[in-house]
Order: sequence, then C-alpha cells, then structure tokens
Amino acid sequence: MEAGARVTEVDNDGRMAVILAAQEGHLSVVRTLIETAGTPLESRGHDGRTALRAAAAADSCFELIRYLVQVRFRLSKV
Repeated sequence: MEAGARVTEVDNDGRMAVILAAQEGHLSVVRTLIETAGTPLESRGHDGRTALRAAAAADSCFELIRYLVQVRFRLSKV
C-alpha cells in the first residue's frame, strides 16, 4: 500500500483484495485493508459476496468472522 497499491481494484471475478483475504482466512490482511487502507467493508464481488460472506462460506477462522461482524456493527452505529 505504501508503494501505491490500489486495494480497491478487482480481479477477473470482481473480488477486491479484502474479499480474497477473507476467504483465505487472513485476519491481519483484512484488518490492514479495512483499518489502514480504508477498503469499504460492504464491497461485493460479482457473485454478491462481501468479505464476511466469503469468510463464512470458506469456513475461515472464527476470529476473522468475529472481527468482520464487530466492524460491521461499529459502522452501523455511525
């Protein structure tokens, strides 16, 4: 990101980096993309999945799913 990576770019399936990281269970990457890079939490791929749905569908770690739910809840309060 410091080198100018465009974290909101999508792959051929319309998925942003935050969705790919979530489906692979990479909590630290997801956290960095959301908190540091400002990646929109509700971004959706062409299949309509958000990072939360991708993490749950991939049976990712519980901590990642909990983090995404907490962030979503915090944002809904704003």
